[in-house]
Amino acid sequence: MRRSERSARRRRAWEGLLIGALVVTGLVLVGIGFAPLIPVSGSSPTVVAAPGPTQSEEASPVPSVTPLPTATPTPTEAPEPPPWEFTGGHISAPTIGLEANIAEYTFEQKEATDGDVHPPTDMDAYYYSGYYKHFGVKSILSPEGDFRTFVYGHACAWDPCVFNGMKSNAEQRGLLPGDIVTVTTGAGEVTTLRVREQFNVLKVNFSTDPRVFVEGESFAGTWIFVACEFDGPRDLGGGTINNTVVVFDVVQPEPAASASQSRPADRY
Repeated sequence: MRRSERSARRRRAWEGLLIGALVVTGLVLVGIGFAPLIPVSGSSPTVVAAPGPTQSEEASPVPSVTPLPTATPTPTEAPEPPPWEFTGGHISAPTIGLEANIAEYTFEQKEATDGDVHPPTDMDAYYYSGYYKHFGVKSILSPEGDFRTFVYGHACAWDPCVFNGMKSNAEQRGLLPGDIVTVTTGAGEVTTLRVREQFNVLKVNFSTDPRVFVEGESFAGTWIFVACEFDGPRDLGGGTINNTVVVFDVVQPEPAASASQSRPADRY
């Protein structure tokens, strides 16, 4: 055999081996996944799509946002002033050494707390002017009113307070029946009061006590001073449970005659 023929045969043999190797390599690559998906057992090709909106989501319209209306601030109602002017006042009770100013305690102040009267300071007395808002009565620092005049003040066991000397007990004289007290307004009007009686009453019963309120009674010409019974019984929280009440009759000038029905603020 010629050398050229042997070389040609060797070349064809190597080409055959190379083709076979390429075929085997292709089958191996198919086996490890580097080939397109092919149907299995007659099933349709499975295509994994990227996540996206479903048909129903695509069909749903995007809700529009309706702007909320701008709230209009409600104007605050101004407090209704009493139909008379409060000009201030001063109490003088010589038998107990009391000299004190009288300030006004309004209906709005009472309503801003718990519905009772709570004097803001210890050494001033407070006249409650708000009964005109309750029942239209005229309760004023004057005999010209048609309802009892109520003056509230603190009495304290350990601190100096305006009505500390008002209660009668073993330690002090207090205000006794017949004692004279004068009240002078800022306008210069002087009202002379005489003590009728003094008593203690549960705060919760204050406004229904017949010595304070009687249905159908004429209240003109009567003044009432009210304080805590500082040396009396106390509740579990240490607060006083009674009021000390002093009732006065107006002796000068003569009070106006009138009849009204209302109830005083329960406590101070």
